[in-house]
Amino acid sequence: MANIGRAWLVGPLLAAVLHVQPGTASTLAEPSGVVQAVRRLQPDLTVTGQGSLRMYGFHIYDARLLLPPQGLAGERLTDQPFALDLRYARAFRAADIARRTREEMERLDAGSAAERRAWEAQLARLLPDVRANDHLTGVYRPGYGTTFLLNGVHLGDIAGASFAEAFFAIWLDPRTSAPQVRQALLGRLRP
Repeated sequence: MANIGRAWLVGPLLAAVLHVQPGTASTLAEPSGVVQAVRRLQPDLTVTGQGSLRMYGFHIYDARLLLPPQGLAGERLTDQPFALDLRYARAFRAADIARRTREEMERLDAGSAAERRAWEAQLARLLPDVRANDHLTGVYRPGYGTTFLLNGVHLGDIAGASFAEAFFAIWLDPRTSAPQVRQALLGRLRP
């Protein structure tokens, strides 16, 4: 997972037919409590890209990428802090989110089979069921790992860059299941 493109995950419950509505920081309302919570962990992060995922006509979530002022500056995504916020449009069970995350990691060949199983178990214990309008946010901090927040409240952490590279590859890897989401998140940053 050496390049930036292999650093973001596509997200729960994706399938073949996707419709993404790109947005800008001014067109989608900024969830101030969530952004404030992210900035308590990483003060310099701001929303730099966002879009909405629809599947078979159903709104699944709105995604927002938060980056430092220098953007994606390193060779690897995990060379700098960043955050991804998902505002869910419908309810999902934590076990389903964890399972779908492992399946997407597997599809991208991110991590080993043993790591993916361990990460799925960690996520299943860490994440709650989500309801419509809940914000699930992952904040990566170099040298520390990924902190998860629900509506701006700390849920827990998963240490290390390996997990972050595999997890966030779901959204930002060029081979993502949702290339339109990736484009909406990175459009102004990457060709």
